[in-house]
Amino acid sequence: RRARARAPMRVDVDLSHCSCAGRDVVRSVARGDAHVHAAHGKSLNAADVVAIARVVPHFKSLRSLTFERNNLGAHGALMIGSAVVRSKKLTHLCIFSDNIGSATAHALAALLRDMCVVVSGDATADDVCSTARSSTATATTVPTA
Repeated sequence: RRARARAPMRVDVDLSHCSCAGRDVVRSVARGDAHVHAAHGKSLNAADVVAIARVVPHFKSLRSLTFERNNLGAHGALMIGSAVVRSKKLTHLCIFSDNIGSATAHALAALLRDMCVVVSGDATADDVCSTARSSTATATTVPTA
């Protein structure tokens, strides 16, 4: 018997309202990249966040996702966090200087308590990290300089 070739994963996502930076993240995830970094300093709009949150759970090769100065905001960060929980394979989510605030940083740490989550450089200047894939994971807050 011949082994059947697996069809590529297909997830329908509307990119028509996405920015170039958002489309790049979605395409990197869909291409099977293990580590995806949103373009540094490029703002992501609501359509970008929705598209990214839609594709993240479906691509099992994705291991880390990084946002830095992408203007995610609290709602966008929580949407991404929920998608990360559904992905089951992603082990690192890093959010730097995305104006999500301390309350959202702590909510993300609680939501993603079984993986490494780094939130840094927000208005509150917090680092929130829970240890990676540990049954004794705890969230810690350390002020940054």
